[in-house]
Amino acid sequence: GGAEVAGNYAVFLAHIQGDLTGAEEYFQRALEADPTRVETLINYAHFLELCLTDDDRAQEAFERALAACGSSNAPLLGSYALFRARTHEEDAEENKQLFQRALEADPTNGPNLAAFATFLSGVLGQNEQADVLFRRSIESSPSDASILGAYASFVAEVLHDNDSAEVYFRRALEAAPDHTVNLGRFAYFLHAVRGDHHAAD
Repeated sequence: GGAEVAGNYAVFLAHIQGDLTGAEEYFQRALEADPTRVETLINYAHFLELCLTDDDRAQEAFERALAACGSSNAPLLGSYALFRARTHEEDAEENKQLFQRALEADPTNGPNLAAFATFLSGVLGQNEQADVLFRRSIESSPSDASILGAYASFVAEVLHDNDSAEVYFRRALEAAPDHTVNLGRFAYFLHAVRGDHHAAD
């Protein structure tokens, strides 16, 4: 229907055309047509957070999406947990519970498993549990370059297992050879950890 078309066009304007004003207009049209369409609300929350850096309005959009779908939408719960972890760093225990809710909704969601692993390691220092979750995320999403690259960095920087880290970096780049974040991480790894300046270039 009209809400889906307008919402998809808003995403196109924001992320492909870079037309933030037009995107805002079409998001509003989509939400007028269907104020409780969860996919539109999630995309609008991401737009407000990442494109407009308007955390207050993003929080409101996330809350509207949560009210519309309850606690059953794992991607939404994971996105909200990440958002809260960034904007409310001081609420570590509450943020941990949000990640747990996301995994209760779908225990096999690879991106949510990896995001929770990153949170447990980076914020709470719970590296053993983080390692378990990273491994589960790779089992669920074995060709997800972002997850493989995040785990490679974790293995190198936290577990200090350089041989395994290199294996995961290479798997990540096989999955997506042009993944700029992974290319940068791997180049740094080769240069700083392996001392392989030629390969890093």
